[in-house]
Parts: sequence; C-alpha cells; structure tokens
Amino acid sequence: MKKLLIPTDFSDNAYNAALYGLALFWKEECEVILLNTYNIPYTGHDVLVSRNNAIGLDSKKAFKELIDKINNQFVGNKFHFKSEFIHGELPAVVDDFVTENEIDQVIMGTQGASGLKKVLIGSNTASVMSNVLCDLLVVPENSVFNVPKRIVLAVDDYLDLNQGKVSSLVSLSEHFDIEILLFHVTDVTDNKIPADLDIIYKCFSGVKHSVHSINSENVASAVEEFAKVESADMVAVLHDQKNFFEKLFHKSVTKEMLYHAALPILVLHSEIS
Repeated sequence: MKKLLIPTDFSDNAYNAALYGLALFWKEECEVILLNTYNIPYTGHDVLVSRNNAIGLDSKKAFKELIDKINNQFVGNKFHFKSEFIHGELPAVVDDFVTENEIDQVIMGTQGASGLKKVLIGSNTASVMSNVLCDLLVVPENSVFNVPKRIVLAVDDYLDLNQGKVSSLVSLSEHFDIEILLFHVTDVTDNKIPADLDIIYKCFSGVKHSVHSINSENVASAVEEFAKVESADMVAVLHDQKNFFEKLFHKSVTKEMLYHAALPILVLHSEIS
C-alpha cells in the first residue's frame, strides 16, 4: 500500500494540490497522511501551552473538513486517512517524517502568484524539493487535473538510467497509458546520448516513449519550451542526477522555469544506482 504525504495549510491552493495528486492514485488503496505544521515564538510556558491547545483544536476541525471534502470528490476511494499536527519548520518536518515513515510520495502545492500572476514555488517547497528522500509532486496553483497523456522526462545522462530510478514513472505511464518523452539538453561540447539506446529500451520497453535532444545553454528554458511545444501534461526529473538537477532548480534558473512553473513537476528520487 502506497504512503502519500500531503503537507497542507488548509488553503485553497493546498487543497487543489491534494486533489490533483490524489487523482493519480484514487483507484488504489493508499495511506494518505495530511500534515499541518506550526511554529509559535516562545512567550512563556503557560501561554505557549494555551496557544498550542487552541491551534490544535482548530487544526483537528480543519483536518476533518478537508478529509470530508476529499471523500466527496473521490466517491468510493480506497484512501486510509491520517492527520499529523507537528511543531516545526515545514521542510525539516517533512524530511524527518519521510525518513521515519517510509513515505512513497510527497504532494505539495506552489505558493501563490506574483504581481504578474505567474505561479511561484515558495522557499518551503523549493527546500523540500532539494532534500526530500522520496518522490515529490509539485502542483502549480490553479492546476486542473486531466488524465495525463504526455510527460517530459528531462535527462542529463541516459547512461545513468536504470529501472529502479524510473519505476514509479513507468507505473504511472502504464496506469494511464502515458507517453514518456525523454528529453536531453546538451551544449555543443557535450553529447551523452549513447550510440545504442539499450538502456532506454530496458527502462521503458513496456510503455510508449520517444527520445529527443537539443543544444542549448539554458537548460530550464529548453525543457519548458519543449514541454509547451509537445503539449506535455507534466515534467519529470531525476533528483539524483545532481549536476543536472542543480541546473534546473538552482535559484537563478528557477526564476525562469520553476518559480514560474506552468506544469506539475514530478521529482523522482531513488537511491538505487
């Protein structure tokens, strides 16, 4: 049974992210953990206890309302809900919770919009994205779920691929009959597409897939443009291709692509090498 962790502040944005992510799993039996964190400055023991109790009661009520709303959206689901109310900064709490509870995937929303109405990934989500030790689905604000048909998998080095690293993506593809578009961005001095594509065949032989490459100095913009041209529904990236991951998610690049992400981003994490 899959374990899904969904951090929430009970906002409309967090609720929308939960609906989007759960739509990918709603016919499966899953343990769904809803996580709310809080952080109160210390003002004396008695006051702190009183505030914690009050916030805890509000959170308990909000959890119940959220679970009821989700169940109304997914009638007949096989979700087993749990709620967690934990003191601490969200990224640290998520990291610890994932490690201690063997979470399969975290589902998070992005954080609001700029004056230009572009979707922003907040610092909390960016921090979780960089450090969490499981798959992570980041859902931009106002995303509307449609059954995905095409996912762009941005790859630095195809020789780094193995079946363990992409197993969750392949499972998703098999479930929804999704085409995987493997996309490699290279500069003029770099060519990491192998002469034969046996490794790709081994990883994706059971699903529809195609291989693409482009020369570009701007990795993030190239991925974003390719996904747009190919009418992709999601972008996936391997967390453990560190240099490439940092090119995509480094703050200066993120402003171009991920802080203004238009598509959900699936970060695949695997310690299998």
